[in-house]
Amino acid sequence: MLSHTPRAVDIQRAIEHLAAGEFDFIDLGCGVGGSTGYCARRFEAARSLGIEIDAADVAEARSAGYVVAQADVALTTVPERSVRFVSAMDFLEHLADAETSCEVLERFAGAAREFVFIRHPSFEDIDYLAGLGLKLCWTDWSDHPTMMRIEDYERLFARLGWTEYAIVPRLLIPDSASDQIVPLSASRDVQLYDECAHGPKAFVRFDRPVFTQFDIIIRRNPKMSDATWREIVFSDLDEDSPLWPIRLVSAVDQPPTPLAVDLGGYDPETSRWRLRAGDGSERTLTYGAAGRDWQPFVGDFDGDGRAGIGAYDGATGYFFLRNTIGEGDADVTVGFGAPGGLQIVGDWAGVGTATIGVYQPSLALWYVRFANDPGPADAEFQFGVGGAEMLAIVGDWDGDERDNAGLFDPPTSSWHLRGVSPDGKEDVSFYFGPPGGLPVAGDWNGDGRDSIGVYMPDWGLWILRDANTNGPADRIIEYRIDGCRPLVGKFADSDEG
Repeated sequence: MLSHTPRAVDIQRAIEHLAAGEFDFIDLGCGVGGSTGYCARRFEAARSLGIEIDAADVAEARSAGYVVAQADVALTTVPERSVRFVSAMDFLEHLADAETSCEVLERFAGAAREFVFIRHPSFEDIDYLAGLGLKLCWTDWSDHPTMMRIEDYERLFARLGWTEYAIVPRLLIPDSASDQIVPLSASRDVQLYDECAHGPKAFVRFDRPVFTQFDIIIRRNPKMSDATWREIVFSDLDEDSPLWPIRLVSAVDQPPTPLAVDLGGYDPETSRWRLRAGDGSERTLTYGAAGRDWQPFVGDFDGDGRAGIGAYDGATGYFFLRNTIGEGDADVTVGFGAPGGLQIVGDWAGVGTATIGVYQPSLALWYVRFANDPGPADAEFQFGVGGAEMLAIVGDWDGDERDNAGLFDPPTSSWHLRGVSPDGKEDVSFYFGPPGGLPVAGDWNGDGRDSIGVYMPDWGLWILRDANTNGPADRIIEYRIDGCRPLVGKFADSDEG
């Protein structure tokens, strides 16, 4: 609170203080002050001016020590560039209509020298949930007349020429067990699910990500350094937490390049392969032993520059390699290592040929062979923790044309990559992706380096990043392969057998 500014100020007096540069930020619809306190802590801003129309809330906020002016924001104009930022937390949806919300946002954004911060409840999934006989409780509240969706905001930003912003989904709701999910038949203005009042509720695991709310941050100062901008965007996030939902939009950024590899899947129950080309077309074929839980992979097994398909029988320790993508018998059948491991086929020797390998999780030992024929391991090393239930992943992490080891822990979305530096000595660990995904690796952007991604079976989403670091996803691709294990390769470049 400003020592020389009374807590109770009328809006005209508040505007004078704004013009004098006495406030760090304006909090629209500050209520009793909770949002003001949150923004002050998050963005390290001590001097706040709340604007609130409800007299009772104004009184309570002032008694808590906040400077608040009672006013209707729809009728209020404030000086340009008078504060660092403007906040509107759970506020714009309460205004009379979308036109009013957009006009208020545009007008008050002019007061912000650095950024505008919006927190908005999610109205993205109304139709989807209604199809399941459910709803998010706040999507039919009487005091939510303006239910703007993210696409509405983006159209507004484009119209206003705002080209620098971040969209951060918050608080994932994985299934209908959340008490914020109520039956579609529940009356309006329900706060939380109550079985006695609303009746039984079916349990449904959502097959798409459903979020509670969104943080939207609009960059108003084009001269702000990128480092400062990132500090603002990520100010409420643990830097080690998976940042995959965040979307950063910038007019100076080039759009993502087209996906440089193809996606697919293998169904171990039917031994059916689904292979999708870059144009979206898909072909299917059968190869392997149905119901045997064989592990699929794709690679150039004979060095002819074309991909083939293969499968590993963990029960027997045998690999079955086919040099083309198509149905038929294996071109190579070879046993390697003790049964019970995970296949780690890759170009281990850096000669352009994918060769066999086995990872034994119980000992965290990796055994690789530089040829697709019987014999002892050409390389053996330990990477990981014995007994840890991590999934093995292989990729050329540093672009030296030689594959190396990686591990992924689905419950925590933690990645551990070996030899990512040019000298092959640096190991890195970081987080990326939502919990429960399956790891994938590929040269998504065609830069000669493989990078990480996760396939989410429940959602049918491929969440991909062009760098082997924590950060936002560079691509989110919707391609559902129900019941299949994900595959990455260049299927369109290979002849059918």
